Amino acid sequence: MQKALLILTALLVVSGLIGCVGPRAPVVPPIAFIYTNYKAPLQTHYAGTDLGTKKGTAKCQRIWYWLDVSWGDNALRQAAKEGNITTIKGADYEYMSVLGIYQEFTVHAYGD
Repeated sequence: MQKALLILTALLVVSGLIGCVGPRAPVVPPIAFIYTNYKAPLQTHYAGTDLGTKKGTAKCQRIWYWLDVSWGDNALRQAAKEGNITTIKGADYEYMSVLGIYQEFTVHAYGD
């Protein structure tokens, strides 16, 4: 009986940890425990690049405590649409997290 209970407990722990992996994206920022806020490029070839005259922003937000709730559209296409950009010339992102409970991921598109 003890062996069966031990196996059941191990299976429950492992199945609970599977959901802790979280989503993966082309950009995976490092996360600090208390507060994180930084900006970085989505492309690395900016040398001599004219970024254009327009800027568009798209944001996705997440609150995680007992339930995981996310909303928003942070696609590059949405950022271009918000900035009325027809030709994207550059992009970067901004990430902010407070205690891992509240998070924002913002994409900035530049172009004409």
